[in-house]
Amino acid sequence: MVERRSRRDPGWPAYDAGQRLTRIFDTAPSVAAYPEETSRRLWQDHVFEALPLLTA
Repeated sequence: MVERRSRRDPGWPAYDAGQRLTRIFDTAPSVAAYPEETSRRLWQDHVFEALPLLTA
């Protein structure tokens, strides 16, 4: 069940680019290191080109 909060504190730490902690919403919510860090680092310098749009 999602608990409504009337204050501005969401219940987990603010994002910090150095730590990259991520809120994981599961049966027992938690805060953990970004689970796809290896993938993020692998692709961080890749430049994706625009994909052509389909026309009808």
